[in-house]
Amino acid sequence: MDNEHAADQICEIVSELTRDPQTRLHASVAGGRKTMSLYLTAAMQLFARSWDRMSHVLVSRDFETLNDFYYIPPTPCEIEVRDRQTGEVKRISTARAEIHLADIPFIRLRGVLAGWLGDDRPTYGEMVKRTQSDLDSMETMHDLKLDLRARTLRVADWEAKLAEREFFIYLLFAWLRQTSQPDEGVRESAWRAAHEIRRSIGMTSEKLSPKRARINRKLEEAGFPSRFFLASQGERGSVRYGLALAPEQIGWN
Repeated sequence: MDNEHAADQICEIVSELTRDPQTRLHASVAGGRKTMSLYLTAAMQLFARSWDRMSHVLVSRDFETLNDFYYIPPTPCEIEVRDRQTGEVKRISTARAEIHLADIPFIRLRGVLAGWLGDDRPTYGEMVKRTQSDLDSMETMHDLKLDLRARTLRVADWEAKLAEREFFIYLLFAWLRQTSQPDEGVRESAWRAAHEIRRSIGMTSEKLSPKRARINRKLEEAGFPSRFFLASQGERGSVRYGLALAPEQIGWN
């Protein structure tokens, strides 16, 4: 329960600070309990604007756990340090200490929240649930469409045109994935796809592999996310291929 209250309070504070366009938020995840740093990171992902920053303080190994070391003093002095492994006590000079302020890149989801940031003090759990719901909705906008006449694959604004045989191979993988049983995973449908391709067009795994690579290269050049690539599993001689998409993400034109 205390954990949830901490998450809600951190979320509320960061939300409030980022409402003011005249402020610039610097969040440090150094110190405190690890859970607090985790919640602060999550809150920054939810609310931070492009000009807000998150950082962590990195301290030399010998000094990072010392209770009486807070900064490098202007005049070096010696401090007693106990070795973590041997327990041996030694004296080291603060002149050897190094402190670095490391900027932490992070994904900003504020654009996803823009439509409902005015809500009154939502809890951390509610924010996560609503954000995930919006992301799931956005995901459905990136379903795969296969244009049978133009031999073209489309996902949102991305488009890739394949050669006739390349399109047939991808089409067969997509059809087998879409017609797989509801409880059939990618591995099972992948095995069936590889078997069906070899049986239908007389192509061995060795011959299929370079064609799969060319298809994936064209998709990559067109900007397609990697989840739309033809995946492979297993070692040479027992390779399985598959399209790692949910059946409902595949459509036809």
